[in-house]
Amino acid sequence: MTWRWFIALLPTLNVAKAKRNQVVHPSTRIGRFEMMSQSRVPGDHCRYGLKPEPMNATELQRKVDHAFRNVARPTTFTTCRCEECLVLDKLLQTRDHSTFAADDVEMSLCLLSPEGLTYWIPALVRVCLMHDRDSVCDLCDTFINSELGMALPRDDFPQQHPKVASLNPEQISVLLNFLTYIEEKWYAEIAEETPRELARAIRNWKRLAGAQ
Repeated sequence: MTWRWFIALLPTLNVAKAKRNQVVHPSTRIGRFEMMSQSRVPGDHCRYGLKPEPMNATELQRKVDHAFRNVARPTTFTTCRCEECLVLDKLLQTRDHSTFAADDVEMSLCLLSPEGLTYWIPALVRVCLMHDRDSVCDLCDTFINSELGMALPRDDFPQQHPKVASLNPEQISVLLNFLTYIEEKWYAEIAEETPRELARAIRNWKRLAGAQ
């Protein structure tokens, strides 16, 4: 009885052995890395250790300048008329996007009104792109981490970032591109963890882009 049972199972055992020994052609094999890269969503390259196509800083600056080309120059750049704001406003009245320098604002970026901050975004991006992680100035740190990366409520997420004036989808998109560029060039390329403030900024601006 035992031998008859074993003989009856032989065809099944032979099929299983054939499948185990089957050679899969490389063109049809999907490895773990390929499956992961196919299933990941845009913007997750740092999480998975994958690198997107390198972004050129000159092209990024051109896109920022184009997106903000029609932003009107406000009559005043600051939030109030206190002495400190008056001094900063008087200085900025003598500047344009090409002459704006990091020393002009230093740690006074928080004094800019939403309209003032929005107007100077192309100049602020230019200053940041001139630096790398090791030479970053206080202005870049404040602009990226405090202004663009400020904590926002999880509930009732705003349609617009409260630190800037009304932005259109193109402007939101280029600012998100700017933040992901900083993450890639300053941290991901040297396999260093993204700072919490920058990660929060990217997360918030992705949500803003999705709200458009």
